[in-house]
Amino acid sequence: MAVLLFVLLFAGLASGILQSEAGRNDWRLRHVGKVDFAVPSQDGHRYFVGTKEGVIASLLAEDGSLEWRHELSGTLYALSRCSDGFAVLSTTHVQQWTEEGFLGWQVALPTPILSGPSHPSLACSNTGLLVTTPSAVLALQQSGAEVWAHQAAANWTLLAAAKHDKQTMLVAEYDGDRSVRLSSLLMPARDSGQEQLFTLSAAPDSCVMTSSTLYCCVNGKAVAATLGADELTPLGACDTLAPHPKGLAVVAAEDSVRIYHGTVLAQTLPAGTAVASASGHLYALVPSPASEIRLFSLDGKATQEAALPVSLPDATHVAALFVVASSASAPSVLVRHADDTLQLVRNSKAAWSRPEYLAHTLATIFADFLSPKTDVPLFETGVFSHAARRLSSHAAALASLFSGTSTPAARDAFNLHQRIVVASATGVLAGLDSGTGELAYHTAAFATPVTVTRASLVALHADGLSSPLYALVARIAADDTLHVVLFDPLSGALVSTHTVGDVLAYGRVALKDHSHSSPLVVLSEGAKLTVFPDTPETHTALAAHVASHPTTLYRAEAVNGLFEGFLVTAAKDGSLTASPSWRIVFDPRLEPVVATASRHANDVIASLGDIIPDGKVLYKYLSPHLLAVATLTPADPREGGLLTLYVIDTVKGSIVDRVSHENAQGPVHVVHADNWFVYSFRDKKNRRWQLNTLDLFDSAGKPPSEGLSSLRLSKPIAMSQAFVFLHAITRLGVTVTDASLANRAVIVALASGKIAALSDRLLDSRRPIGQGPRTEEMVPYHPVLVVDPLSLLNYNHTVAGVSRITCAPTNLESTSLVLATGLDTFFTHVAPSKRFDSLSADFNKPILLLSLIVLAGVTLAAKWKLQDTALRAAWE
Repeated sequence: MAVLLFVLLFAGLASGILQSEAGRNDWRLRHVGKVDFAVPSQDGHRYFVGTKEGVIASLLAEDGSLEWRHELSGTLYALSRCSDGFAVLSTTHVQQWTEEGFLGWQVALPTPILSGPSHPSLACSNTGLLVTTPSAVLALQQSGAEVWAHQAAANWTLLAAAKHDKQTMLVAEYDGDRSVRLSSLLMPARDSGQEQLFTLSAAPDSCVMTSSTLYCCVNGKAVAATLGADELTPLGACDTLAPHPKGLAVVAAEDSVRIYHGTVLAQTLPAGTAVASASGHLYALVPSPASEIRLFSLDGKATQEAALPVSLPDATHVAALFVVASSASAPSVLVRHADDTLQLVRNSKAAWSRPEYLAHTLATIFADFLSPKTDVPLFETGVFSHAARRLSSHAAALASLFSGTSTPAARDAFNLHQRIVVASATGVLAGLDSGTGELAYHTAAFATPVTVTRASLVALHADGLSSPLYALVARIAADDTLHVVLFDPLSGALVSTHTVGDVLAYGRVALKDHSHSSPLVVLSEGAKLTVFPDTPETHTALAAHVASHPTTLYRAEAVNGLFEGFLVTAAKDGSLTASPSWRIVFDPRLEPVVATASRHANDVIASLGDIIPDGKVLYKYLSPHLLAVATLTPADPREGGLLTLYVIDTVKGSIVDRVSHENAQGPVHVVHADNWFVYSFRDKKNRRWQLNTLDLFDSAGKPPSEGLSSLRLSKPIAMSQAFVFLHAITRLGVTVTDASLANRAVIVALASGKIAALSDRLLDSRRPIGQGPRTEEMVPYHPVLVVDPLSLLNYNHTVAGVSRITCAPTNLESTSLVLATGLDTFFTHVAPSKRFDSLSADFNKPILLLSLIVLAGVTLAAKWKLQDTALRAAWE
């Protein structure tokens, strides 16, 4: 009875992972990206959307779910609804697509569209299509057949074109300097009509054309040109231009949004107003505090006809508006917020939204949920307190089971359920549930809309018992300062926001005081050190750590090729200083840096060496401060360049090893784990992809006796091997486990949308050739690496545009969490060494239960028999 009571009080809830659950923990989120174009289908049940990055898709009007999606080559310039679907204008083609997502026809443009001030456009009507490109104006039938074409004059570029009336078209051309020629063409013979030449003050930034007027932004100022006018008409400040029907144009600036009819100002709206036109009206979504949609007439005065209040969670920063169901009383509009969230407003309320900012992810990290109170060690709480915690936890679980309510998220027994934190290019911090992929929170890291150019996420404090503290370290396009945002990764709550100017380097310092803290140290000009979180306790602990452990920071500026190290020292009074210790510069013109890689922050060293065939041990070169830098020297485009992989010790600033490859072509990807590096590139001469590995071993031939230190390591022994890979590679990653006892897997994202896991045994540089001596784990060398279909992690799913792969450990040594982000977001579990610490899929659980019941019955029967025999013996 005592044993049974002890089990009830201290036993945890039983749980396990079965191989039959493969696929249940996999999920995929499909995105479109920053929506720049949107039109409704004929029946209004679908919305066709497009992005300038070349993505077109169909969204269901009911709930916003993605019906189909295609990725086009080049930039998308225009999207217009036609009678039998919609048409798009891209860099090289005009295409017509059906509502079901099938290509109807395509026509190649005479000349590809290049970036510049021109305004490529596409208009679809019942009679055909009118296409404007920088080189020509094309008239096409609904079938795609060409009706006529008007070429730009020699050495001139078409800025814009528009129909003036049924017989006349206005065309604006630019000579590449400052002259703009505005002329009319008489249709259909395209005879030249009136012509006029204007001189701009500088080269135009952008231009658009309405049925009567040419508008251009020149150095932030808008000007208008009309036939018959002698000079350009100044219109004030200008950031963007947009043409609309009936001769209206919208000029948006930082302080206001203005509607013009020709050169006459018709309306002035508050800054941040988004404008769209449809079915005889101009719709303007005016931002908060009084969010409303205003309807204006499409005439010379643009008279306001109605104001419809709308309820939006965040209408302060609206970037674009698309009318998908026109109505004077209750229009339906698609709203793209400044953070790229796409939202449908129907009946003046938000009907659904899509987090399209997840398509532009710059940084990702995993965060552990808090441990249940019952996981507190027994010696810290006492027997009775521990028993009370256990019983209360069981009672809460049972109550939630019967009530149907969910308990707060907590760490599961194997730590498979974690929070995924994502930082986007629009300054959004998003939290995803690793179990379902559902969006847990969405937080704007900055008070105003920003464009983040670089970002990283670091864990500052995470002990599993108290609220964790993470930091977003970001640079934005608007300035050159470093922004540090402290936040709770589980709830998304912002703690504080800081800016640091003239930053030289920054890095996380893992303290050795068992506090589970790793403060962020930022070094700026003048040897100034800023510590986050900025608390007296953090400063004291960091000073003690620096005094006893050599601490370094380094900067890695891949764009300008600058790599520089700094040594951090602590004075007797506890103050910290930093001084330069080394510097390496790669000339961006001669040897540009194309990729860098360092070890995972949670990487654990489990083995100091590898056993070689003669029974001896080959000790690994396990410096924790290695940085891989790949450079690609430009060369003849027909032959490729020189790829060089440098391995740099960031403590000493020395180049530990280097390896070069000729006839190389990007993209180049590199990953680093343990003592090895894996990198990929395209061999242009042989027209194939290569996956190469570089292993470093200690030349001293003995294990480190005083811990791993870059200052005591000698030059390593390098072993390399090359493999032919049959697929184009878009990104590499490497798994990480809790104790690094399981085999690792290199995660390879393919251009086809598949994601494969290659065992590190296949990428071992010591794989023997032929029947040479080898250990049991070694696989004989073969020059071609073939992707086993069973190694594909996403099965029948396609993950588009993978740009980042992030891995995290769990409490199951066999299992690593893998997150792939890009245009799509994909999550799964990976077990490179199989699930040796969990039950297999074909385990017969009913037989086990029956065996336990039989065993318990036999035990009770035997016990009763023994007691009966002893009783009989006592009476005899």
